[in-house]
Amino acid sequence: MAWNGSAFNRETAQRPPSRKAKRITPASKTILFLALVFAAVGCVIFFLSRNDHLGDDVKPSRPEKASSRRVDVVRREVPPSSAQDRQADQDDVNPVWANAKGLDPALFPYKDGRKVIETRTNEWLAIDICIMPNGVRRKVRRNVSKQLFGHSTDQIIMQALSTGGDEVGPPIPFSEDMEEDFLESLKTPIVIDEDDTPEQRAVKEDVIAAREAIAEQIKEGRSFYDAITDHIAAQAANQDARETVMAAVEELKAGGEGDLVNDYLAESNKILEGMGASPILLSDVEEDDEGQDVESQQRKED
Repeated sequence: MAWNGSAFNRETAQRPPSRKAKRITPASKTILFLALVFAAVGCVIFFLSRNDHLGDDVKPSRPEKASSRRVDVVRREVPPSSAQDRQADQDDVNPVWANAKGLDPALFPYKDGRKVIETRTNEWLAIDICIMPNGVRRKVRRNVSKQLFGHSTDQIIMQALSTGGDEVGPPIPFSEDMEEDFLESLKTPIVIDEDDTPEQRAVKEDVIAAREAIAEQIKEGRSFYDAITDHIAAQAANQDARETVMAAVEELKAGGEGDLVNDYLAESNKILEGMGASPILLSDVEEDDEGQDVESQQRKED
């Protein structure tokens, strides 16, 4: 279960090794150094915010109360002033995203402009292969199973866990006033039925374990809201770190230094695993071969 991360050791954050047989250009050194520094700094900030009494759980991030002072903001829509401005806007569009053929967006819960180029669904899980507006490929898992739980807080926990530890899923409807609902749910044990599928059994086991972890956090002065917020924050940190590494790999390949990718991933994955994120496989950053469809590539990844 991806509810908790792993402790991060900053001393493991090293620059990726370079091959002595090939002279590395200053530009490539800068790309590698900045990518690793970005990931390492993000990890340090994230883990320094953790609660020392909670081991691997991060500190709660409560929303700040709105100021009582009213601030009027005037917004103006400025249309492109010329054909050159419109052309500049078109030039900013990522070509990978622009050339991707997406499925009907009405079929999916995303509102961030991503294109879903493929989706696979079984009885309880949908896997969407997405191209983000910045050209990054993303694989999202969505829970589409029948209702397994009678309490809303259990449903929320299931949704938070359904996308794993490296991906922030669709918005989850939870709030700070759900403490009593969660405590009430603890009075009803989650039962694993004989006719549950292996996938449903795994979901129930994860929610049972998460229930216990959250209950322990509440005893230490935290809340149900804190626990869900922390988990989503950890997912976001892992997602950002992985995407930073993948973007740096694309820069290496674009600069003609694809032979450094293996060494770079080896060093970057040490950082990712240290912060509880999944390592990046070479197949995650390889372009599709001509004539090879996305589904066959994803089967290799799985």
